[in-house]
Amino acid sequence: MTLQALDRTPGQSAVRCGAAARHTPSLLARLVAMSLQLLAFVAGPAGAAAISGTVFEDPNYGGGAGRSLAAASGVPRASARVELYDATGAFSTATSTNGSGAFNLSGLGAGTYFVRVVNASVSSSRSGYVAGVHLAVQTHRTDATSGTPVAVTDFVGGTNPAVADPGNAGVGASFNTSTFAFTSGLSGTAQSVTRVALGVADVSQADFGFCFDVIVNTNGAGQGSLRQLLVNSNALLIGGLAQVGRSPGVEHAIWMIPNGTASPGLRAAFNLFGGSIALIAPTTALPAIADPLALDAQTQPGWTSAPIVRLDGSAATGAVDGLSVAASGLGTEIRGLIVTRFSRDGVSIQAGAGGVTVAGCWIGSTGNGSTLVGNADDGIEIAGGTAHIGGIGPYDGNVITNNGDEGINISGGGAVATVILGNIIGLDPNGASGGGNGDVGIAILAGANDTIGGPLPAARNSISRNYEGIEIGTPNNVIIGNYVGTDVTGTLDRGQRSDDGIELINGAVGNRIGGTGAADGNLIAFNALNGVNVAAGSGNAVLGNRIHSNQLLGIDLRNDGVSPNNGTVAAGQPNLSMDSPVFTSAVLSFSTLTLAGYVGSAPGQATFANARVELFRSDLDGTGFGEGRSLLGSLTTNATGQFSGILSVSGLVAGDQVTGTATDGSGNTSEFGADRVVTAGGGPLAITKRAFLPGGTPLNSGMTLPRGTRFQFMLYVSNNGPAVNDVTLRDLLDPAFEYEPGSLRVTMAPSNCLGANCTAAEEATMYALSAAAPSSSDGIDGDVAAFSAGTVHAGNQNVANARLDVPANRACVLLFTVHAR
Repeated sequence: MTLQALDRTPGQSAVRCGAAARHTPSLLARLVAMSLQLLAFVAGPAGAAAISGTVFEDPNYGGGAGRSLAAASGVPRASARVELYDATGAFSTATSTNGSGAFNLSGLGAGTYFVRVVNASVSSSRSGYVAGVHLAVQTHRTDATSGTPVAVTDFVGGTNPAVADPGNAGVGASFNTSTFAFTSGLSGTAQSVTRVALGVADVSQADFGFCFDVIVNTNGAGQGSLRQLLVNSNALLIGGLAQVGRSPGVEHAIWMIPNGTASPGLRAAFNLFGGSIALIAPTTALPAIADPLALDAQTQPGWTSAPIVRLDGSAATGAVDGLSVAASGLGTEIRGLIVTRFSRDGVSIQAGAGGVTVAGCWIGSTGNGSTLVGNADDGIEIAGGTAHIGGIGPYDGNVITNNGDEGINISGGGAVATVILGNIIGLDPNGASGGGNGDVGIAILAGANDTIGGPLPAARNSISRNYEGIEIGTPNNVIIGNYVGTDVTGTLDRGQRSDDGIELINGAVGNRIGGTGAADGNLIAFNALNGVNVAAGSGNAVLGNRIHSNQLLGIDLRNDGVSPNNGTVAAGQPNLSMDSPVFTSAVLSFSTLTLAGYVGSAPGQATFANARVELFRSDLDGTGFGEGRSLLGSLTTNATGQFSGILSVSGLVAGDQVTGTATDGSGNTSEFGADRVVTAGGGPLAITKRAFLPGGTPLNSGMTLPRGTRFQFMLYVSNNGPAVNDVTLRDLLDPAFEYEPGSLRVTMAPSNCLGANCTAAEEATMYALSAAAPSSSDGIDGDVAAFSAGTVHAGNQNVANARLDVPANRACVLLFTVHAR
C-alpha cells in the first residue's frame, strides 16, 4: 500500500491509497507525523471555540416556569454525562461534569452543535440518593441557536415528557435534529438537548436544571411518573427543602403534566390529557408513601374545581390499594385526585400514619352518574391517628361513593381523633344523585374521639344512599351538623337503602349525636329503618336533631320498636332503657307554648330528676310516638321527674302534635315520647297603664299637671284566650303622686280587646265600667285587690289577697285615684 500526501495545508491532511509500497523507517516516521495531523483534525484547529455550562439540581422548584442556575440557587451536580452531537445529529464525543457541575467541550470549529445531558446520570444533592434508582426531570435548559444562550422556561419534562430519556450514547449513535429521536445506535428520544450555533467565540452558560419531585406524564413507571415521584420522595431526605410557594416541613409533588396549553413551564406542543382528565393506570401496586408528602393534584395546571387527575386500578394485578400511606408517612396530604377501580381500598392509611389529610378527591366516582368505577373494598380505610378527611374550604370535601364496602372505614385501634368534614359520602358530586357505597357510609369500628361534621355549613357531611349511614362501635365520638339520608339541600329523599341512618353497636359509649348548640343538630331523614338505632352502649346522647320520615322509629333503643316507659333504668341495656317524656298539656297562645308533663311511667319518679326534656314538632309518625321534625326548645325536670314551663315558638299552630326526648345527666337519651296535640290558648297577659281625668278624659304620657290635680290611673290586662288562673298585678306608685284612700276599684270588663293592643275606644269603655263599679277596701283582706306600702296589689302571689282569676275573653281592670303632690 502506498500513502501519498496530497495537501499539506496547515491543519489538514489527505491520503491516497496505492499498491506495492515498501515499509521503510522513513515511511513509518511520515506515518506517525500524519497520524498526529489527523488527531489535530479531530480536536480542532488551534484557537477553536468551546461550549461550556453547568448541570444543576433545583431541589426547591415549586412548579411553573423553569429556573436558571442563579434564580434557583441551584446545586451543581458532578459526574453528569454530557454528550456532543454535530450538525447532522451524529454523536461526536462525551464528557462528565466536574465537582462544580461544570462541563467544557473545547477545540470546536464554527458550526451547529447539539449538547445533550443524560438524565439518569444527574444525581441529587439530597441524602438517600441512589444512582439508577432515583431519576430526575429536566426543569431548565437554554437555547443558543443565536450563538448566545437564552433560557428556555417552557420545557419542563424535556423534549417529550411522555417518554423516558434513554441511556448513554456512543460512536455510531445519531438522532433527528428536530425531534431528537435516535435513528441509530440507541432507541428513544433524547430529553435534555440544547442547540448551539458556535462561531469563533466560546459559548458559555449552556446550563441544564433538574428536579426529583416533578410529575410530567401519566406513565405507570419511569422518569417523570407518579411512581417515580413516590420512589424519589420516599428515599430523598427533606432536610432543608423549601419548595417555592409550598408549605415547609413536607415534600411536595410538583404536578406539571402537559395539557396542550401554554401554561408556564408546560410543553404546549403536548397534551397528555384525555378530554379533561389525565389518566394514570399503574399495572402493579404503587409504593406506599413512606415519607411526609403533599400529593396535591389541585396544583396541576388547568385545575379549577373538580379533580382532573385520575388514578385508576383496573389494569393492576393482585390485591392493590390506590394510594397507601405507611407509618413513616405521617403528615402526608393527598388532594385533588380521582381514585377508581382498585381491587382493595382507594386510599389506605396504615397504622402509625398520623396526621394524614385526604381532601378534594373523588374516590369511586368519575362524576355525576358514574357507576362501576368504585374501589372493591373501602373508599378510605383509616388505621392511623388524627386523620383529617375533607375540610371546610371550598374544595376540601371529598366525594366517596360506589365503593364495594365502606365509604370511610375507621378500622385501626390507633385511629383516634379522626376528623371528617364537608364530604359527600354515597352521592355523586352534585349531591343529589348516586347509588351509594356497598355497606356503611362511615364505619367507626376502632379507635375513639372522632368528629364527624361541625356546626358550620361547610363542615356538614352528606351521608346518603349507602346501605347504612353511620355505624359507631367506639367511645366518645361526636356527630354534629350532618345530613344523613337527604341530598345536600336537606330536602330530597336520599335515605340509606337498607338500614338505619345512624346505628350504635357494642362499644358505643359516651357518644354525642347532635348537641345543645344552635347548629349542632343533624338532619336524619328518609332512611330505610330507624333514624337512630341505639342497639347497644350507654351514655349516647341524641340532642337537638331534626329527625323525620324514617321508615321505622326516629330513635329506637334495643332495636325492638316502641319501648313503653316502666319507671326505671336498666343497667346493661342500650342507654339504660331511659324512659321518654309524657306531656300532660301543651297549650299555644300566639307564639307562647305552655307545657307540663313528666318523665317515667307516672308523675313523681325521682329516678328521672334533672333530665333534659327536648320538645319537637312531631312528624306524625304512624306509631304515635313521633319523630322530631324540628326542635322547639327544652325544659328540665324537677326533683320528682316532672316538668312545666313556657317556650317561645314559631311555625307551630293549634292542632299540631309535639313529641320529645329525655336525656339524663350521663347522656342517656330516650326514644321519642307519645305525641301530644297542641291546644289553643289565649295570648300572653300583659299589663297596660293609662291615666284619665275624673270623668274619663285621657291624659298623655309626659304631661305636666299642677300640684294638687286629681286624676286616675287605670291598669288592665286583656285575656284573648281561655281562662287564666292565679294572676298577679302590681304597680309601685311614683312618690310624686299620693294615693286617695278608698278609690281602688276592680272590674272584669265584659269583652276583651279585639286586637293585640286595645284601642282608645276599648280603653274608654273599660274606664267607664270601672268608674261605675263599687270600690274595694284598701286593706289586705278577703278581696282580690289592696293598696299597701305605696303599691297597688291584685292577686295573692305577693300579698295575702284572694286569688285573682281572669275569665276567658275578659279584661281585668284596676282603677284608682291619685293627686299630684
